[in-house]
Amino acid sequence: MKISEMRNVFAFCLGSLALLAGCGGFTEDVNGNIVEGTPADVNQMESRYARARFMESGPIIVDEVLDSVTLIYETIGDCRKDNGSFFYDPDYYYSYSITYAYSFRGDTLLLTHHYVPDTYEVDQTEFDESFVLVGGTPGKLDGIWFWTQCRYREERMYCGNDNYDTYIKFDGGKMEYRIADRDSFDYIETPFMGELYRLMNDSYSTIDFDDIFYHDDTEYWRESNDISILDKTNRSVTYVSENRIFNLYVNYASYMDSVSVTLTSEGVTCVGEYKYIEMTPPELCNEDNADYIWGEGTGHSNYIKTNRLEFEACIDGILGRSQE
Repeated sequence: MKISEMRNVFAFCLGSLALLAGCGGFTEDVNGNIVEGTPADVNQMESRYARARFMESGPIIVDEVLDSVTLIYETIGDCRKDNGSFFYDPDYYYSYSITYAYSFRGDTLLLTHHYVPDTYEVDQTEFDESFVLVGGTPGKLDGIWFWTQCRYREERMYCGNDNYDTYIKFDGGKMEYRIADRDSFDYIETPFMGELYRLMNDSYSTIDFDDIFYHDDTEYWRESNDISILDKTNRSVTYVSENRIFNLYVNYASYMDSVSVTLTSEGVTCVGEYKYIEMTPPELCNEDNADYIWGEGTGHSNYIKTNRLEFEACIDGILGRSQE
């Protein structure tokens, strides 16, 4: 899942039930227990919510007869393009909605959606899936809820362990969702590191910085690329590849925001950086940033800037590989 598509994909994961199509890091809880993604103390919900970063808001429509809630996500103002020139339109408006059936199991709120695959998908199976929310008031939709990374599908529970906590607040006819990074998240067991290990032996491979936010067991990539781990924390790793010692450190990583990593070996330092801004702000909406504005004309635009190619070229230099 690419953070360059995060706004659409985030909504897709929440509303279109992409359990098997890219919400990352899922394992089955055979006992039916919520083991990942639940705050240690739901009584601290308000303070956790206050510290989380605002992402999106909009109105909601509650049908108490059908026990359904429709979430309407809104974009107001966007960077647009006309005759080759960028301009910021403060009056631009775009919205999309997702409808769930809602129910309560004790102090747990379940939001259920019937998933109908698009015609281009290979698997055309339709199914119901219920997202698990905790922390609010039992039997009452309004309040602050923690949207766990757990969900039910066909009465089986699946839980994720990716680097974000999601909170949603229902307040009358409005909703707002926020996200927060997990301090203890293991950035070394992620698809990004698997891609980095593969790049050690395959000059045609690439890495994606936004893959650093999703949990993945990298054992296969270590073994298949002859990587030996010498030392590891949740933010750093020292490993051996091609008889060279590499040190990778995650300087900064914030979900749907930024990534900065430093890789050193043979006295050479390679710094990889990635910046993502949800919905391009007015100050960046100009021709100077034309290479970094993506999605214009598709409902909203994002600002995405990365030095991925330079980072990969730096690694090639350490390994003595020529750039074609």
